[in-house]
Amino acid sequence: MAGYRLEHRYNMGSRSLTNQMEVFYRKHVAVNQREMDRMASIYDSLKSPIRDFLQQHLPFDIGDLIERGNTFDGPKITKPHEINVLVPLEIPESYWRFEDCPSDRCFVKISERWRDPAVHSNLKMDGFLSASRVRALFLGVVQRLADKYMVGTFILKPCSVGPGMTLEVHRGITKLISVHLMPLVKLGDTWLIAKPHPKAVDNPYDPESLLWRRFYAHQESPYIKNLPKDSLKILMIIGAIRKEYYAPMGMLPWHVYKVAFLHWHHKEERRSDSLSRKAISFLHCLSRVVSTGVLHPYPDSDRNANLLKCFNAVSLDNVSSFVGAMARSESRFSAAMSRQSGIRRSFTDFISEISFWYFVIQIAALLFYLITSSAIDFGPRSSYLSLLTSFGIAFILVFIPPAAHVYNYVKS
Repeated sequence: MAGYRLEHRYNMGSRSLTNQMEVFYRKHVAVNQREMDRMASIYDSLKSPIRDFLQQHLPFDIGDLIERGNTFDGPKITKPHEINVLVPLEIPESYWRFEDCPSDRCFVKISERWRDPAVHSNLKMDGFLSASRVRALFLGVVQRLADKYMVGTFILKPCSVGPGMTLEVHRGITKLISVHLMPLVKLGDTWLIAKPHPKAVDNPYDPESLLWRRFYAHQESPYIKNLPKDSLKILMIIGAIRKEYYAPMGMLPWHVYKVAFLHWHHKEERRSDSLSRKAISFLHCLSRVVSTGVLHPYPDSDRNANLLKCFNAVSLDNVSSFVGAMARSESRFSAAMSRQSGIRRSFTDFISEISFWYFVIQIAALLFYLITSSAIDFGPRSSYLSLLTSFGIAFILVFIPPAAHVYNYVKS
C-alpha cells in the first residue's frame, strides 16, 4: 500500500497543471527587473547615511551592512519593495563567547569572558549580553534616525516588525520601499540576531530575553542562488500561494519553507519530472516534515538544531494539513493558484462597505423624515395608511443593508 501511494504521488502532475503554473508564475510571481533596479537604486542612496547614523548613536562599532533575504538570494515574489539588511554590531571575541542553550540549539547566550569596558552595563544581565536590551536600544536609535534625519527627498517612517526595525521610505505620500534593519553579532562563524525567544516576546524580564537566535540564512544563501531556474520557480510559486493564504500557511515563517525546499531539492527532487510533478512532490515532503516537527538547518551542519522546535503543535498541524491537501489534490493546488478566494474577499468587503454606509444614510433619512412629519396632520384614513406604508418601506431599507453587511462579513 505504501508503494502504491508513493507511485500514485509521483504520477500526479498533469500537463494542464504545469501550464497553469507557468501562467501563474508569469502573471503573479515573477518580479519586473526594472522595478528591482529602481529599488536597488533607492537603497544604494540610503545605505551610507543609515550606516553613518547608526555608527554615531550606537555604542558598538558597526560593520558593513549585509543585504540578505529574497531580494538578493533569488526567490523574490511579486513587488520588490522589501529589503532585509543585517547591521553587524562588532564585539571582540577576546571579551565575549557564546554558550549553547540546552533546551533549544537555535538559541545561544553571549557570555562575558572579561569585562568589556566598551559595552555599558545596562545592556548586560548577570554577565550576559542581553538580546532584548540590545534590541530595545537598536529600535530607539532607528526611531531617532526616522524622526530627525532626511535623506535627500526621502522621508523615513519607522515600524517595528520582527527582530529589528523597518524603515518605510516615502517620497511625499508615496511609499517606495521598506528596509528591514536587524542587529547582528558575529562570533567566529556563528551569526546571531536579536530575535526574541517566543517566551520572551513582550516580556523583557523573562530569563529567555537574554537569548540570541542563531542566523542560518548566510550559509543557505549560496545554495538558494544556485538553484536551477525551474526549481526556483516552484519555490517562488509556493511563496506566492503562502502570501495569498497567509492564515494557514503564514503560521510558519518563510525561512522554514526555504530550508525544507533545499532539503527536498538535494535529497528527493527528480530532475526529469515536470514542473507540476516536482511541485507536488515538494508539497508532500513539506507536509511530512512539518508534521514530524523536526527540520534541521541546511546544509546539515548542525543536526542538533531544530528550526520547528519553538512552534506549537496547532501551527504545525494547520500548515501540514493545508499543504498536504494541495499535494493530494490537483484541483486544490489549481484553486490555490487561481486567487479566486482573494477576489471574492475583496468583492465581499467592497459590498459590505457600501452596505454599511447605505445603512448610515438610511438611518439619517429616517430620522429626518420622522422629525419633519411629526407636525403634519395625518388627515383621513388613507393618508394614515400611506404614512404607515412609507414607514414600513423605510424600515425595510434601513435593516436590509446591515443584514447584508453581517452576512457578507461572515461569508468572507
